[in-house]
Amino acid sequence: MVNSGRMQRIGFPIADLICAVVAFAFSYRTLVPARDIVGSWLTAYMTVSDGAAAGFVDRQVPGWFELSWIFVVAALAVRVTLEYGNDAKPVAARSYRNIVVLQVVAICMAALAVATVCQALQVPLYSRLFVVSYLTYLLVLTTIFRICAKCLAERYKTDLAKRKILVAGRAEGIVTFLSHAKNVHQGETELVGCLIDGSDDSNAISIPILGRVTSLGDVLIHQPIDEVMIVLPKEDTAWVPIALEHCDYFRVSVHLVPESLMSLKMNDLMSPDGVEPFASIVLRPEEELSSDWLVLKRLIDIVGSVIALIVLSPIMLLIAIAIKITTPRLQVFYRWNVVGYRGRRFTGYKFTTMIADADARKADLNAQNEMSGPVFKMKNDPRVTPLGKFLRKYSLNELPQFWSVLVGDMSLVGPRPAGPHELVKYSQWHKRKLSVRPGITCFWQVRGRNAISSFDDWVRMDLEYIQKRSVRTDVAILLQTVSAVMRGTGS
Repeated sequence: MVNSGRMQRIGFPIADLICAVVAFAFSYRTLVPARDIVGSWLTAYMTVSDGAAAGFVDRQVPGWFELSWIFVVAALAVRVTLEYGNDAKPVAARSYRNIVVLQVVAICMAALAVATVCQALQVPLYSRLFVVSYLTYLLVLTTIFRICAKCLAERYKTDLAKRKILVAGRAEGIVTFLSHAKNVHQGETELVGCLIDGSDDSNAISIPILGRVTSLGDVLIHQPIDEVMIVLPKEDTAWVPIALEHCDYFRVSVHLVPESLMSLKMNDLMSPDGVEPFASIVLRPEEELSSDWLVLKRLIDIVGSVIALIVLSPIMLLIAIAIKITTPRLQVFYRWNVVGYRGRRFTGYKFTTMIADADARKADLNAQNEMSGPVFKMKNDPRVTPLGKFLRKYSLNELPQFWSVLVGDMSLVGPRPAGPHELVKYSQWHKRKLSVRPGITCFWQVRGRNAISSFDDWVRMDLEYIQKRSVRTDVAILLQTVSAVMRGTGS
């Protein structure tokens, strides 16, 4: 599991640095128009001489390197202030007021540090307007980031964030397991049900029975399961190796709990997770054994989606207005009901690009489907609006998905989510793509998904990503995606 404390200790300083870079770049890019606006305002409304106002407007803007010391001093001052404040306290435990107040104090200390350096070293303060705009943007970005982080932390406290546990074994063994593992309902775990072996009496089982042990492969896809507790019978059974193969293929953690050891009372020894108070063998996917990769990937998702939502918000607003002007009766956002990580269903959002009854008319167009398999694709789809064609060409309809990345339903890079109507048509090997969090982009995007006509080829690229995924792979895909979107070939 991802260590949220470690993510905060690592992530917040990195996020603050990224926010500082964005604030600096945006302030510098807007310095000239901002200076002209302020100069005009001084001339029109303030009692200053024309020469003073002209001097303000005509003052030459220094190069960004000459202003870089302001970036360094302010960023360090903010970091030191936050370090000695309570920024290290878990963000979920902090109030919104506390977050805002601490960020304001940090920015005030940054302003004081910049002024002190100017005074002590007689450094010319090239543009007070730049300092004010830079610190203002920095305040807004760092505060918004922490508020979003708090919302995410609170969301993970809900039942949706609990690790879902499935128990498999003989009915008698499951009953014994439940009697010893009452604390499994506490903390971040939840028993969702069990699979029983054979026709044993199941009346004493207090949790839902989801089927027989032979149906584990189907349950792992259609139910959100994070861990499987296999209660090993005392005698050999043929279903255990098959169950392990299913868990391995779908990358689900396994706890092997021998029935013969459950009656053994343990006083000081316990499992690493503290889930069961008896001896067990724990098998996990590689990335869960070393969670630094998951922490870093989630950090990249949070920082990247926050920056994207902020920077792209003007474009998204223009798209929303354009949709309402060109198609007044359509909703701005299309609610995208899909299946994601380990069978979890969620609602994502895209900009609306099709007519109102697009889903109802899909059946009439199935004969013209250009994609083999359960996915529908048609080059000149008559359901797409004129504006929708433009949005799809440059993948602009996908921009609202950054919200799904921020809340944790999706990742920046990962396999395409599955529609519920598509999932029922998947072959068993197709379903392995759901063993990782779905993403906005992946190999299928950068290799030109318009040129892909076989769903099997699409899934093979998703499985290739699962095998190769790393920070380097994610960064390479993101850079290639930007290029593909700019060329209009990624749709």
